[in-house]
Amino acid sequence: MSKVLARHRKRLDAVPSPSTFNTSLKDDGRPAYSTAQRREAGLLDARVALPLQATVVDQRTGKRIPYDPDAICPKLHHDMLWYFGEAPRDQDNMMRWLLAVGPRQCGKSLASSLCVDNICAQLEGQTGLIIADHDNRAKTLFRYIALSHQNRPRRLMPTTVPVRESNQITYDHEGGVSMVRCLSGQAPNVGIGRSPDVCQISEVPFIPGFSDFWYGFYPAMVNRANSYLVMESTPAPMTEPSTETFKNLVSDARKGYGRWLFSFTAFYESRLNERRWDMSWTLDTEEIRLLELFGPGGKHPQIGGKYGSESANAPGDVRFLTYQNLAFRRMALREVDAIRRWPELFLVFYPTDPVSCWAVKGGGVIPSDVLAKHQKRIVIPWAPHDTYKVFRKPQPGGKYVISVDPAGYGHDHAAFQVLEVWRDRIYQAAVFACPNVTPNDFADKIIEIAAEYNQALVGVERNGVGLAVLALLERALERGQIQNLYYDKRGVRAKPGWHASKTSIEESLGALIDELRERLWLFDSETLDQLVDYRNDKLVKMSDAREILNPGNVGRGRRTKGHYDRASALALGCLLVRDIPVAKRPAYVSEESDEPEKVAEMTTGRLTWKEREELRKKRDRDKEYRKALAKRTKRNLNRRRQAKRHR
Repeated sequence: MSKVLARHRKRLDAVPSPSTFNTSLKDDGRPAYSTAQRREAGLLDARVALPLQATVVDQRTGKRIPYDPDAICPKLHHDMLWYFGEAPRDQDNMMRWLLAVGPRQCGKSLASSLCVDNICAQLEGQTGLIIADHDNRAKTLFRYIALSHQNRPRRLMPTTVPVRESNQITYDHEGGVSMVRCLSGQAPNVGIGRSPDVCQISEVPFIPGFSDFWYGFYPAMVNRANSYLVMESTPAPMTEPSTETFKNLVSDARKGYGRWLFSFTAFYESRLNERRWDMSWTLDTEEIRLLELFGPGGKHPQIGGKYGSESANAPGDVRFLTYQNLAFRRMALREVDAIRRWPELFLVFYPTDPVSCWAVKGGGVIPSDVLAKHQKRIVIPWAPHDTYKVFRKPQPGGKYVISVDPAGYGHDHAAFQVLEVWRDRIYQAAVFACPNVTPNDFADKIIEIAAEYNQALVGVERNGVGLAVLALLERALERGQIQNLYYDKRGVRAKPGWHASKTSIEESLGALIDELRERLWLFDSETLDQLVDYRNDKLVKMSDAREILNPGNVGRGRRTKGHYDRASALALGCLLVRDIPVAKRPAYVSEESDEPEKVAEMTTGRLTWKEREELRKKRDRDKEYRKALAKRTKRNLNRRRQAKRHR
């Protein structure tokens, strides 16, 4: 979850409770509140209005009950209500947009559709648009809104106007009408010609052609400073029509790009996903792993070691994974054939974190069993707007490779991977990724990091846009700023860099899969996220020239460009490690991450290349100083001797 969302719960104490407002829950014949009176009463704030007057159907019992945000999934519902209540803005004073990901049946669509309706019911001149993945779900969301009106006091609501349009409610305010309409994402041109003030897009991965839909709908929202937008969905298998597009949006939202806020809810944070746990049962290996990561005192960053004194046998506790959540998982494995055959499907529909929930067979060219061991390890997330992250410091005697995927046209990113290479292990030491870096700055960063990591071997893709960076690195090689630049052709026809052809791309992909299966050790969550549905994009993505000449037109057998820069750079790195001599991993090299005190103790007398260079320069300076001192002393001594002679 973003830092903005993490702070909002501290401000909830300042929101008055519904009982402090002078609102009557009985229709006593008095006139309806005006818009100003409703605003004064706090009804524009969804955190006040929905618990006060909305009616919903309880998912467990099927009965109609007052809406309670704490009943099923408190975290998700409070995030949704907070967004529509506080309306956060970015540095350009534009209202932020919310992207919410959570498990099945936790009330994502219900909460957001009720919030959209509340804005239109309390303000005049508003256009609300709710877009579902198909027509039946659009009708279902409209029924949610209609049901929520049943027990509302009429004096707290504006009158409605009869309309011929299906799935639409029109409110008659004194200053003008407002409307809410539910549409299917499969309707033709649903995003063209509409500029809604409040919008919800539900179950995005299941909307066919959502990439084209978003291409047409985005201009209707981007320049509206006061527009609300919520995209919400459960993660979906990569075989669904728009999962890849939604996954890329989730990746951007997690990093804080654009106007996006990100909210993630794990399946154990919903009270519905619990069943009775028999204390005679024995935990299997996967259940032990899940408890170690997400249980009390879990190692995963979402838990951060908290609640270590709590018991995992805690029905109704939504702060961490419990035995009751594991019992729910066992039930799903037992009763659903597809989940029993491919257990990773459970974490798609009932996710534990926003990275592993996209892994499923058929999603990419890298087999899921190859990625499984990496997904079970703890990977480190990126903060919004981070461009460079170090996972392992340079090791004395270590050999390093920097593989570079330069920036291309449009939304392509520039990236490089730093790999630490030993005979039995390859560690991901550092990662750089930036969408708007210039070739000069990119080359300067590579030169700086290459010197820091023992003058690493630098390999750059030289096709097209890579030539600019490669020319700058060649000049740095001549000046002695770097010492190792990769040449895929040597001799008379020597050419620096790596040429991406069909044969060489297939070779790099094979090297990537081999190293992922054997020696490679990943630490970066974003790299792992790209590997999940990487489909050898170097071969099947559209070229820069084609994208410029035919915008929005994808050729047969091709894919639109996505953010696979880290995966491409990693594949090149796995190919380059074959060209460097490696040594046995010494005892002082930690297995998973750097332990500074232990490394400092065991590396006494061992220096990295950079440290050796600094020591050599210091010794040279000392040597020159001693020579100059001796020369000056000798000159002074001669002067004294001459002075004595003159006397």
